[in-house]
Amino acid sequence: MKNDLILQVNVPLCVRRCAHCSQVNCKYDPKLAAAYAEALLDQIMNQGAEVDLAEVTRVEDHGDWKRVFTDDGQARDAKAVIIAAGVRHRMLGLPGENELVGEGISFCAVCDGDFYTGETVCVAGGGNSALQEAILLSGKCERVIMLQDLPDFTGEKKLQDILFSRPNVEKKTGVRITALNTENGSLRSVSVTPREGGAAQEIPARQDRRLSVHHDDLR
Repeated sequence: MKNDLILQVNVPLCVRRCAHCSQVNCKYDPKLAAAYAEALLDQIMNQGAEVDLAEVTRVEDHGDWKRVFTDDGQARDAKAVIIAAGVRHRMLGLPGENELVGEGISFCAVCDGDFYTGETVCVAGGGNSALQEAILLSGKCERVIMLQDLPDFTGEKKLQDILFSRPNVEKKTGVRITALNTENGSLRSVSVTPREGGAAQEIPARQDRRLSVHHDDLR
């Protein structure tokens, strides 16, 4: 059995879309993000792995060995199979949302929070991840607005106590983000609608400032 590494071709979202790929310290140059990925691949190959680019279609379990089938019609045998599926960002499914990723829509407060210093940020979500990200953002942003589609926040009480004790944090429960409103390519406001019915409310950016929406990520 050879030391094969099978890669399913799926370019990361940050490399494809984000002009500010701070997750890999690219200093606004997406070309460096691709170079970073290539460096990781070189490191793997230097350990003796052989790389094949293919999509895995199924895996058969034969006890102490496995057989991996790929879309190029080949089958490879291995003693172990590692499934590294990665993450998918939790999108809201709204018109224009994909175009705003990296330009007002973000997923990582640690990576992107500095871009929104002094601005208004809406955080979509109410679990531990959303609360932790919002705590970090509240130390940088002028205003943090928590938007939770459930009647209550589901994260730990101690995180809620920390977050909602801060004067620049607001919360709205039982609401859904229903529209992302742009002006000259920048996100200027979001529309939220009560889940139980009622008129939509617009949350605008402050004058001469941007508005950003931070998603609670799905792993």
